[in-house]
Amino acid sequence: MDLSELLNVDPASLSGAALSEHLGALLELRSQVEAAVLGAVGEWDARQGWAADAFVNGPSWLVHNGSMSWGEARAAVRDAHRLREHPVTAAAIPEVGMRRARLVLGGINDRTTEAFAADEEMLLEQVGTLSVDHVARLVRWWMAQVDADGAEDRAAKAHDRRRVHLSTGLDGVGHLDGSLDPEATGIVKRALESISEELYRAEQGCADGSAGTTAAQRRADALVEMARRAMATDPKSSTPAKPLIFAVVDLEVLEGRAGGRCEVDGVGPIAPETARRLACDANVARVITQGGSTVLDLGLSTPTPNRAQRRALRIRDRGCVVPGCGRPPEWCEAHHLQPVGAQGPTDLANLCLLCSRHHHMHHAGTLGIARGPDGQLIFTRANGTEINPLPRAA
Repeated sequence: MDLSELLNVDPASLSGAALSEHLGALLELRSQVEAAVLGAVGEWDARQGWAADAFVNGPSWLVHNGSMSWGEARAAVRDAHRLREHPVTAAAIPEVGMRRARLVLGGINDRTTEAFAADEEMLLEQVGTLSVDHVARLVRWWMAQVDADGAEDRAAKAHDRRRVHLSTGLDGVGHLDGSLDPEATGIVKRALESISEELYRAEQGCADGSAGTTAAQRRADALVEMARRAMATDPKSSTPAKPLIFAVVDLEVLEGRAGGRCEVDGVGPIAPETARRLACDANVARVITQGGSTVLDLGLSTPTPNRAQRRALRIRDRGCVVPGCGRPPEWCEAHHLQPVGAQGPTDLANLCLLCSRHHHMHHAGTLGIARGPDGQLIFTRANGTEINPLPRAA
């Protein structure tokens, strides 16, 4: 199908499978067009094509003629120049997509240029099958490995950029926005998710028809509830309440050695020094792994996973394992792949995390889940066809 035919298709006229295929073709086309636009922008800006129209630079021309914001225009020119300077990444766009290529190039700065030249092909091989969110996390992890000193600088700059604005409109409605460093993001995110889940579960038990708030509304309610609980804490207590976050840190990081994993669960990599500081006043729990971050079997066989097993599941699965779900561990339940009633053991090989919705779908027979011979999970639709997942980030 050529371009004109693709653009003139009426989505309402397509069946489910055909509509999915059509959407995939459009997304692929968008990636190709974006790559072509950036290729043209790079050549055009290098020739200063904007000067003929009396503009002083490329971004100003793009703002006035390309329906872009200033941020989008500056990013387009920056990314266009990076693609011109890194033809290997530019050539890989048909395989990895424009979004992934942009994220990979975002790892380049004055301190990582040489390392990027050595690792560019390796990074492109890794990101081709990862989701965009996982690519962003991988690039941040790579930057932390090749520029350990820079990680501390970036952490300090992120902390300096922290801000929160809460303004009140004429109608009394508050408007909230801001930015937090990774550590603070992890603390606030975990608190909001925990309280939001409490509110959601409470809603499910309502019999007066008051249930049905959106996730965004529950987060707003959770923020207010978090403030109420903080105000209710006795400031004179010798053990005041503290927010809880999960930081996954390899031993070598705590010992000051390089190369280990160091991240806030659900947020991503943090500076090693931040992790070491958090460890000064934290409850530390061990989870022993072997090569490839495989969590070792804890050898327990109770019908209900205990706290140690749930902690291991959290680190291994990172949330609902169903492709594209993304619900965090706090929203998930431990599922036995082989049911307990069929003598299924309660060990890590027979367990996985599922959110409530996918857990119900599995038991209703609309979602099949099994572990293959290689240990990877296999997902199938109700008709038995396999759902091909994107690999999860290591």
